[in-house]
Amino acid sequence: MQMTEETRNASMSGSIGIVMSIAVSALLGWFLILGLLFSIQDLDKTLEAPQPVTQIFLDTVGEKGAIILMVIVIGAMYFCGWALPFSKGILS
Repeated sequence: MQMTEETRNASMSGSIGIVMSIAVSALLGWFLILGLLFSIQDLDKTLEAPQPVTQIFLDTVGEKGAIILMVIVIGAMYFCGWALPFSKGILS
């Protein structure tokens, strides 16, 4: 693997790194989902909202807090999306 060729024990450390990144992402995603579920104030209002996550943010932290949190979420999605072409360019 090109991304691990300069590490010690590349065949094992690369595989462990990939599996650990998937496991940590799954665990943190699970905690994010639990946090959102326990933050629901009004289930009917949340289910009827066009953007349920935004509605949860609005109910828990108000309008300004929801805007800040959504900017963070949208920014994270934007930068994760750009990580793909960058990593493709580096690894090819």
